[in-house]
Amino acid sequence: MTLATLAPPGLADSATRTRARTPRTLLVNPSAGGVFRTLSLQMPPLGILCVASYAERLGFPVDVVDRCVAGWREPLRLEGYDVIGIHSDTTRYWRALEIAARAKATGAVVVMGGPHPCYVEEEVLGTGVVDYIVRGEGEVIFGNLLQALRDGTPVSKVRGITYREGGRIVRTPPEWAITDLDTLPTPCREKVPMDRYLRTKLGGRPITNVHTSRGCPFKCSFCSSSWFDGVKWRTRSPESIGDEVEQLVTRYGFRAIAFMDDLFTMDSRRVIAVCEELLRRDLDIHWWCFTRADTLVKNEEMVRLMARSGCRQVFIGVESASDEVLKDYNKKSTTEMPPLAVEMCRKYGIESLCSYILGDIRETRRDVLRTIKYARLLDSDVAQFSILCPFPGTALWEQVQDRIVDRNWSHYDAQHPVMNLPHLSRTELGMLLVRANLEFYFRSRKSIYGFYRFLRNRRFGLNALAELFKVRYCT
Repeated sequence: MTLATLAPPGLADSATRTRARTPRTLLVNPSAGGVFRTLSLQMPPLGILCVASYAERLGFPVDVVDRCVAGWREPLRLEGYDVIGIHSDTTRYWRALEIAARAKATGAVVVMGGPHPCYVEEEVLGTGVVDYIVRGEGEVIFGNLLQALRDGTPVSKVRGITYREGGRIVRTPPEWAITDLDTLPTPCREKVPMDRYLRTKLGGRPITNVHTSRGCPFKCSFCSSSWFDGVKWRTRSPESIGDEVEQLVTRYGFRAIAFMDDLFTMDSRRVIAVCEELLRRDLDIHWWCFTRADTLVKNEEMVRLMARSGCRQVFIGVESASDEVLKDYNKKSTTEMPPLAVEMCRKYGIESLCSYILGDIRETRRDVLRTIKYARLLDSDVAQFSILCPFPGTALWEQVQDRIVDRNWSHYDAQHPVMNLPHLSRTELGMLLVRANLEFYFRSRKSIYGFYRFLRNRRFGLNALAELFKVRYCT
């Protein structure tokens, strides 16, 4: 059988075209909207850059367009490609779908991946503009799909994809997780305009992103990481991390690094080894990471070395002032740890950014106000307040199906209330979100000045300020 006959309905022409030669491939990262565009928090799309690097290692030429920096109003040229892959998270799904429709019109094979489409497969494939969905880690899966399309072998043999065939949904077995991350090529950052990411800064220094591990064993109910990347935690070696960081400093001019792992500090021994590697190379960088309060509190020597090697800020998921709510979230933590973690960070000169989630099903207005008060008393350097959002692929999504009243995916940004709660209206919850930001950032002269510096350093205007404190609710 030929590739054309094996392709899902509607792919015959494009499949025949890709069989004759190595397919030319384009990967697209849709633009962000709302508060993310306002804040100009722009970093390279490492996911698709990793996929592109792996595909090129297999011999497939790949172009990459990041609409977040390439200009979301600029024309997107899709003609001339045989395969077009599109990344999609939940908030940007509609933008991804618009690109998919245009890509389909060119006759290309359209592939979609990311943390949203693999959890709403029937909806995505039902649009008729997406041919294949890549589920989970994309490097090996997308590479194998390109090989099947080129060689005319059955796509049914490619693990980790979903597609339509003969009017039915075909879901191939999942691909095995990549256990040795050091075997993967580094992201091909040369395919995107790296100079356009220099605006995002940490401590006045241009900051860019690096991934050093994958997987999360904690399975928080509101997070899809454990389901998307797996519960097995896998890491890169300190040497490979040092090589990538050194390249970012010497080749691209970045002087700060955001380690974007869900659990950078999962293993204190590994963190210490990474810190020692950074110190050995004498790179003079600042860096940032996600962490847990209990991990910091239990490993003071790790925190000390983090600070010495350049750590200037950590993101701590506090979430709530209620142990009962934390149990609902399956956080496996308590409210006694965050104050100790913030104090330890302060001791070693590390800024703390604490996150809070408002709107658990059990919460009343008094409960939310208690969390806001807790955030003020905790007195972290920065606070992030969000509304509980049932993202597809999370345990929460399965638990609250009967409560969801807004399925406009662009509202799934943890800033819009999208489900009904028994004790809080959506309008009231939106107002409480605004109140949380106002009470935290205007709690003292010091905090007001810190907020002013935050705006000034990013050159925000009145429109940006209005976006930050906009009441978001749906009627």
